[in-house]
Amino acid sequence: MTRKIILTAAMAILSSTLLAHVALAAGTTFHSPLVAVSGEGSGTVEGATTSVQGESVIQGEVAVQGLAANTEYTIVRAIDLNADGICDGSGGVVTLGTLTTSAAGAGASHFVRHSPIPSGTASDILFLVKLGDDTVLQSECLTVTVK
Repeated sequence: MTRKIILTAAMAILSSTLLAHVALAAGTTFHSPLVAVSGEGSGTVEGATTSVQGESVIQGEVAVQGLAANTEYTIVRAIDLNADGICDGSGGVVTLGTLTTSAAGAGASHFVRHSPIPSGTASDILFLVKLGDDTVLQSECLTVTVK
């Protein structure tokens, strides 16, 4: 039990440290809880989006707890270019990376995604943590504008 508490605290510190650097380096920040759609568990997704040489760069951190131990999950982003607060994924779904949980069922992962979306463009984004074809955790629908 003590080991689980220490691991969870260490991951929270690491996440907040990394996100502080992300937030300082970018224009528009975002944050959302990750809630269980199937199974149990929870987490957060945080990050920022900016424009670099005419292209959108989104980077952030996913942190989870309460998931299956020693399991690899896929982190995906669904985008909707019609920024109306309704995430329908019509702009496509891309894999941002993977996250492997610890023996205590916790984990964290940093991601960076470049796309040709120009500065000033707003879109709706949904983040998912998946195991196979099942969505395990899901963010809120986030409306984000590239700075």
